[in-house]
Amino acid sequence: MLTVKEVRAEGFRGIRSGPALRFGADGLLLLGNNGVGKTSWVDAVEKPLTGKCSTVETGDQTLSWAKHGAHIRSDSSPAVTLVLSDGVAEYEITLQTDSEKLPSRMRALLLAAKQCSFILRRRTLLDFINAKPQDRYKALEGFLNVDSYFSFERGLKGLLQWLDRQVASTQSSVEREETAIRLKLQMPGDESVTETTVLSRLKVLLSTVGLRPAETRVSSPERYAEATTLINAFGDVDALARVNVLEQRSNTLPASESLFKTADEYRIAVERLSAEEQRLTGVFFAEVLSKGLEWIVSDQLTACPLCDSPIDIASVKKAVAEKLSSHQQLTELRNAASQRRTVLLSALRLQLGAFEQVRHAWQQMGQEPPQALPTLISNLIAAERSLASTNDDGTWVHILAPDALSIGLVRQVIREYVLSRKGSFPDQDRYAALFAAREALGAVERFSNLQTVLQSYQKLQAHRQQLHHVMELAEAARKTAVQQLVNQVTSTANAYFEKIHPGEQIGGPLLEVTERGTGSMLLTGEFYGRRGDPRGHYSDGHLDSLGLCLFLAIRRLQHDQHPELALLVLDDVLHSVDAEDRRKTAKLIIEEFSDHQIFITTHDPLWFEYLKFATRGKRFLQQRVASWTIDDGPTLSEYLADYEWLVSKEARAAKPANRVGTAGRVLEETLQNLCNNLNIPVPYRLKGDYTIDPLWNNFMKAARGNAQFFVTAQPALEKIDELRVLRNLVGAHWNEWAQQLTDAEADEFCMAIVELRNAAYCERCGGFIERIAQLDGVWSCAKEHKRYDRRLKAGVTSKSAAASVEQQSHEPATDGSVPKQVM
Repeated sequence: MLTVKEVRAEGFRGIRSGPALRFGADGLLLLGNNGVGKTSWVDAVEKPLTGKCSTVETGDQTLSWAKHGAHIRSDSSPAVTLVLSDGVAEYEITLQTDSEKLPSRMRALLLAAKQCSFILRRRTLLDFINAKPQDRYKALEGFLNVDSYFSFERGLKGLLQWLDRQVASTQSSVEREETAIRLKLQMPGDESVTETTVLSRLKVLLSTVGLRPAETRVSSPERYAEATTLINAFGDVDALARVNVLEQRSNTLPASESLFKTADEYRIAVERLSAEEQRLTGVFFAEVLSKGLEWIVSDQLTACPLCDSPIDIASVKKAVAEKLSSHQQLTELRNAASQRRTVLLSALRLQLGAFEQVRHAWQQMGQEPPQALPTLISNLIAAERSLASTNDDGTWVHILAPDALSIGLVRQVIREYVLSRKGSFPDQDRYAALFAAREALGAVERFSNLQTVLQSYQKLQAHRQQLHHVMELAEAARKTAVQQLVNQVTSTANAYFEKIHPGEQIGGPLLEVTERGTGSMLLTGEFYGRRGDPRGHYSDGHLDSLGLCLFLAIRRLQHDQHPELALLVLDDVLHSVDAEDRRKTAKLIIEEFSDHQIFITTHDPLWFEYLKFATRGKRFLQQRVASWTIDDGPTLSEYLADYEWLVSKEARAAKPANRVGTAGRVLEETLQNLCNNLNIPVPYRLKGDYTIDPLWNNFMKAARGNAQFFVTAQPALEKIDELRVLRNLVGAHWNEWAQQLTDAEADEFCMAIVELRNAAYCERCGGFIERIAQLDGVWSCAKEHKRYDRRLKAGVTSKSAAASVEQQSHEPATDGSVPKQVM
């Protein structure tokens, strides 16, 4: 397993120039007050592994790596070196490392780090619980690797939109071909255009002029040649033909009612879309997002032209896609308006093309058409340009109003002109019948075109239906897959939660992917038999535990999927959890993630002590951030608690006053724990800042009441009672007298306090003795390694009890803990 061995940073966030942070093979515990740079070390681990610093690369426009990645006093770019080891070889990763040049197992680790979540920060602990269902789903997307699902679904949606446009365009072509065929065959508008109806109507028109019927479409070219020969027998055939062409063009003009209806449908769709966009003003501008993304991609921008913030094109694409998909109603309205616009443009262009053909036919006769016709064409062109423009100014609305567009007037002018010209040619009825028959024969060719277009239309319809079904299956598959994953997560999280809060009738977290919407997730929990939103009943401590357990469960799931990454980082995550629960939490983390290297930062000394106890016998390093300055950054030191320092070699070389001061704090800590654990009443203080006297006096009364404990601790208790004035004179305040304190006096005081703590604290259980409620008069540690019974008379102890106490007081430290006696 690859583990972190060391992190070196310069000019990086709160770290000016080192020092190097070393890790044990199993992990690192880092203690330090708030504001001393602990999080900067977490950032220094995250950035080389993932390529991202989540502290500042949040998507917020006011935060960025370019602005906040470097130390504020540094003139150079931030530098980080992360040293990894497999126990044999070492590998270094920097912010500039090319992963392609690394060994395969290193590349696998970096890939897993980018895909998985292994860092939990205090600021994000409750975000998941407090999030809205849709935001909660988004938060899990990165954890559960559902990007591939969404990418596939977005591709399907894009394809469906393209198909919708193709279907609308092909449908317009079908309608255009059918309209032309009906006009050529003089068919009623409600009659279906089929091969049977086309041949039947053609037979009637041919029989009118004495031509043999066309039994099949194959024979129609012969009949067309016969009709042309008969037409050519007339006088000025060309002139009459041009008039007939004009008449034909006028007869094939599409109905204006369809244009006005389509325009009205688009107008209504635009009004609905506008109302929705106004409702979402300042929240969502799809056009701006789409055009902005197009600009960024086409120009390969790396920095925002407005604020100079760095741009990651992949992140921008993902963010734009998420925003575009998050407003489903608005998207549907835009799609509807887009489809109506496409249909209207098609209908408008159909009208424009038909009238331009009429003008061309008129010009072929050597005459200019009446002014009404070019005016109408100009209006149609203006409407078409307005619709086709990306900045639609709404000109088309006024032009395409039924009372504004003079289509009826132009039709009447054309009709009157055609009737007038045809009246000047002989045998008009015969010629008209022949011309109609020949046009009807031409409709047969158009019917073949119609069949081709219809086939395309039917295929597109089938493809669209199939694609809709695929989209439904894809969405259902994603939800099912995500639900299966979150079921594993919540099952594991519940097991973790039960270990921290056993038998409390609280827990049972469930995450449920909702059926409604594309991405939404509900979180519920149990509270004394009732299921609901955990925020409604859980305490802050329980919510902290729930958030932590969910994260740990996700980490466990991801490690099962990507075992190449075995790193867990918890950055100052526990604030509201009770002491007993913190002890269980520490044990849970260390035991359940024994296959991980664990890096935990905290500002809480008690939580740190619990972690120390939980990691006894393991290869953990313990560091303290002693101080931090803007110029020098953090200062690291090996961690020693007051008691450990008091029994260390360093203490023997310290000044007597320093030893007495530390011993006083150990005494105060010991008395506070014993008074709490043994239910010893202490006069109430509003702020809880108890002094030694009330703690000592009330503890001594209780100690005398437990004969066995008093026999064991009596020498230490009497010596402390005799010398505790030293704590007030030396330990609490500096004064000149304290400088004259001798080593012997300090030794007596310190030795007595160490002996009292040894009598009351069990190293193996990691806690002070407590009052056992079920055994009246018994004080014991959790597993009764130390046990004192008040019913035994003063000076009398059982052999087993005495042996146990004696062993506890003098047993050597074999598990990495400090010795129990002052050396």
